[in-house]
Amino acid sequence: MKITHKMIGSKRVYDVRGYLGKYTDINGNTKTKTYHHGGFSSSKAAKLAFDRAKVEFDHRKNNPAAIMDNPTFDEVYEVWLKTYKLGVKESTLNRVEGIFKHHITPSFGGMRN
Repeated sequence: MKITHKMIGSKRVYDVRGYLGKYTDINGNTKTKTYHHGGFSSSKAAKLAFDRAKVEFDHRKNNPAAIMDNPTFDEVYEVWLKTYKLGVKESTLNRVEGIFKHHITPSFGGMRN
């Protein structure tokens, strides 16, 4: 973690930048996650924000969809489908997959949040 400061007028403003860790995305690829945020009034506030982001990352590390920055509709759908198929009959699953495949995914598949 690195905390820097700059002067904006007569006011000192702090930025924090750091490495949060590695995670596996929904496609099985290993990725790294970093944190960068600015505009803090003190270095203590910047450090606190980084520590909170680190705790949140560690908490969500096992859920790839929660870590993704600005996921596409298709990426969210894949994560949702893994959970959905655990609680429905096969015939219901086939019907829902068909609806998504033919009607929903062609229109919204590449869209982002």
